[in-house]
Amino acid sequence: MKSPNQFGRKLAVSLSVLVGIGSLQGAYAQGGAASRMEATDLSPKGILESVRVAYSLLSTYRDTGWTVQRYKDDAWTNTFSELLGTRTCYRIELITAAHPFSQTNHFWCDGLEHCSQMGGPTVFRGLDLAGNLCSVSQDTSLPAIYFLLQWGNVFTPFNLGPDNELVRKPDETVDGEGCYVVERTTAANPATLWVGKRDFLVRRCQMNGRIETHENISTNDVFEAADYVPVSFRGNR
Repeated sequence: MKSPNQFGRKLAVSLSVLVGIGSLQGAYAQGGAASRMEATDLSPKGILESVRVAYSLLSTYRDTGWTVQRYKDDAWTNTFSELLGTRTCYRIELITAAHPFSQTNHFWCDGLEHCSQMGGPTVFRGLDLAGNLCSVSQDTSLPAIYFLLQWGNVFTPFNLGPDNELVRKPDETVDGEGCYVVERTTAANPATLWVGKRDFLVRRCQMNGRIETHENISTNDVFEAADYVPVSFRGNR
């Protein structure tokens, strides 16, 4: 049974995040990732909760990025671009490294059906949201955060382990963006997250033997349904 002090600490964290939600909604209504988001709790748990709130307030999200994969002495880099819209619209392109060969994979939904194409000409249809996006989780954690999916969700390792092994590290800069750094030091589930100070969006993540970096982020833009379909597949059903 939790002590009154434990309940008090949990309530304090929740309240400190909720206090800022009204102002955050107003800030995002002013437009995009350039809007500054304020948080009153900059503890490791407070920063992680602010990340969750930040993505929940977005109407659309777009970025490009790359992931460095490592296995023993081997390393390779995959690249990706993402457009995430309503909770039923998205378009993700993943270009794998020449390891041993490169291919371009597409995952998309225009609100009518979930589709994927894995290098070859065949388009796979009929999967649900989680099933269609599980393949991208090894390269980008953003779809899992944005769509509240469990498979590949970056928050999972941060919830595994004692509180004293969830720490805030010295602030760093990622591609010119000042970031808070939160680290899970638990040996069984190590993970590090770099969070943009001005918007609480993820700029970099290290977990499961990979480091992914997100750049060219834009938010709350307006798109048509056709924008969520890869150019080469538009007009074809």
